[in-house]
Amino acid sequence: MVSRVSTPLRRRLRRLRRLLGYGLASLLILAALAVAIANQFMPLLQRHPDDVAQWLSERLGRRVAIEAVQARWNRRGPLLRVQGLQLGEGAEAIDIGRAELQVNAYSGLLPGMPLTELRVRGVDLELTRAANGTWQLEGLSTRPDAEPVDLRPLDGLGEVQIA
Repeated sequence: MVSRVSTPLRRRLRRLRRLLGYGLASLLILAALAVAIANQFMPLLQRHPDDVAQWLSERLGRRVAIEAVQARWNRRGPLLRVQGLQLGEGAEAIDIGRAELQVNAYSGLLPGMPLTELRVRGVDLELTRAANGTWQLEGLSTRPDAEPVDLRPLDGLGEVQIA
């Protein structure tokens, strides 16, 4: 014997399927609208590099200075090209110069994706191994005879890529 779903149950299932489809379509439209609105704010970021530096300072827990910002939206979210990036102050400052900061708009939706990624390009670095087996990265400091730079403060930025 083949069991058949009753007509009222079929109608309810059809309505539920239709409701889920409309809900998903509405959610996609709202997401596209949010991306379009966020894209309109990119020139605002370029005009206010101090606000970007303040936001980064709060994330890192140390002073951040930025001279200029170029912002555009890519498929992952806002991409900020910063110039004159300096992390910290005084003798412990890390002068990076030019870098890209990718803000991942989908970081809360996908597991393991950091909110921000810092990409540093064109930096002359030297990786040396001490006699005790530890490694030291040198080259981010612009001061002669400076101590090797401690990169642990960059942990607040999420992923750091050096190319």
